[in-house]
Amino acid sequence: MISARRNIVIALPAEAKPLIRAFELERLQPVTRPPVYTGRDLALVVSGAGEKAVHESVNLLHNLNHHPNPCWYNFGIAGHADLPLGTLLTINQVTDQKTKKSWILPIKPVATAPGCNLMTVKTALDDYPGSAAYDMEAAGFTAAANQFAELEQIRIIKIISDNQTNSHRRISGKMVSALIQAKIDIIEQLLFSPVE
Repeated sequence: MISARRNIVIALPAEAKPLIRAFELERLQPVTRPPVYTGRDLALVVSGAGEKAVHESVNLLHNLNHHPNPCWYNFGIAGHADLPLGTLLTINQVTDQKTKKSWILPIKPVATAPGCNLMTVKTALDDYPGSAAYDMEAAGFTAAANQFAELEQIRIIKIISDNQTNSHRRISGKMVSALIQAKIDIIEQLLFSPVE
């Protein structure tokens, strides 16, 4: 049985590995599919890519975690027109490009992780219109987590992995892990700061 204050949904193993290592998380036994890791008041699931996988993983954590009032985090990579690779963002609004549904997240950005709007798309983009960041999971995560928690308890943290001069086609697992590892201290502060 899990009783963790913080549920974390991460799409890709390369995104999850630095957090699993840094926070010394252990694989849940008996083994679940997708994999769940626990420790330090965290329950982390590596969902796989796409909104459907993320939605199913939120439901999995909801069923496994018996904390009475957990908060929910989605962490991973995103693209943006001109932000430098490795820029860490707190997301204050998520929009599903397909349905146009939006969620406003009342999170206070900090100097080390400025606020940004995020657009969830079905496939990776070659261009990034407007000033939003782009990902493939956050709308599915937000819709699923909002079934079990108020928006005040939902946080999305993204790190820029591609932009107009660095195509998403050049992203590798090693690169993603390195970008995240470089910001692990800030990620820890964001994860363990009090949630109102």
